[in-house]
Amino acid sequence: VLATAGVPEARRLYAKVLRGQGAACFRLGHYAEAEALLGESTRIFRALNLPIETAFSLNQLAATLHLEGRYPEARRSLEESLQLSQAEAGRWLYPYSLNDLGAALHAL
Repeated sequence: VLATAGVPEARRLYAKVLRGQGAACFRLGHYAEAEALLGESTRIFRALNLPIETAFSLNQLAATLHLEGRYPEARRSLEESLQLSQAEAGRWLYPYSLNDLGAALHAL
């Protein structure tokens, strides 16, 4: 129901549920599922023009990509997350993204 709702608040909540499910899959080591769920949450947040939510999902997606050894993709996600969080005063997210970006660059 939430997935098809036209109401922006319902779409935002649905994207948060997807992000939570993606985080759970990540912690369980189900990286392909985590990537799909986090990617979809990112797409929804982008469509709703919610930069901080998008940045948060991108950060979690990057962690998944990093553990899969997909460092260039992780780097791109983290760089975008940094740009969004910096532009939108998401100061609480910025240090996490910056730290994760350092780890991704180190792995290259």
